[in-house]
Amino acid sequence: MTMENLSQSEIRYDPKGSYLVFSADNRLFALPFQKIISVLDFPKTTMMPRMAEYMRGVMNFMGEPITMYDFRKTIGAVSMSDEITALSETLRQRKQDHLNWIAKLKEAVNTGAEITVETNPHKCAFGKWYDSFHTDNLALKRHLAKFDTPHQYIHGVASRAKQYITEGNQTAAQNLVRETEQGVLTQLVALFDETKAELQRAYTEYAIVVHADDSRKVALTVDEPRYFGALDEIIFPLSNLVDRHETGFVDAYGVLKSEGVDDEILIVALEKFLTEN
Repeated sequence: MTMENLSQSEIRYDPKGSYLVFSADNRLFALPFQKIISVLDFPKTTMMPRMAEYMRGVMNFMGEPITMYDFRKTIGAVSMSDEITALSETLRQRKQDHLNWIAKLKEAVNTGAEITVETNPHKCAFGKWYDSFHTDNLALKRHLAKFDTPHQYIHGVASRAKQYITEGNQTAAQNLVRETEQGVLTQLVALFDETKAELQRAYTEYAIVVHADDSRKVALTVDEPRYFGALDEIIFPLSNLVDRHETGFVDAYGVLKSEGVDDEILIVALEKFLTEN
């Protein structure tokens, strides 16, 4: 029996052995190298009738059709495509919020009504989302940082308009709002529109082709391959850690030390994973 055809039960979890560590839904998982065939950029897939919702379709791997599993969905998480759709919808709504905001401010300064729009950029719905959102993708971080200046400026306009009204200078308030609507707000709206494309570029999936058993191959979609090599520590069997991890297909617990940080890694029992799904 060759090493690549070893069953899961025959694999010994040696920390000095090699593992492919990958991310999915902000967690780290690993597979023993004996199970790995190839790691690919996300390929074209074809959905087949009556496929389960956690399957992404069938892909062509070197002339052989193999089934692709959405790893996120199989562990009960939101798929990456659904996450992108939800983020895109959130940003669409936040863009509309600011269009409504400027319209309400303009109406107030034109009619002399009280200005009640939010003046704190951290307290509007987008500001709250922006302050809490986290990504490890540097390109997306750089793009989102472009919101800082125009977003803070926009909300500051309401405070300045209030001051003009207090001073009895309604015309100055009207001019300020009109200039903002035609200038900085246009920049802000463009940033919202550009962010959808940035999300598509940032959230790129990969496919890991693996040995399902002695005769069958399957592919798993993952967020990103992170590391290939030995781990610093492995706990196997899990015993008292079983209750800590709700996923029955986690067979061992690994630790990878990096720059003073211990990365916790869940080692997947592939045969259990495929049996449960």
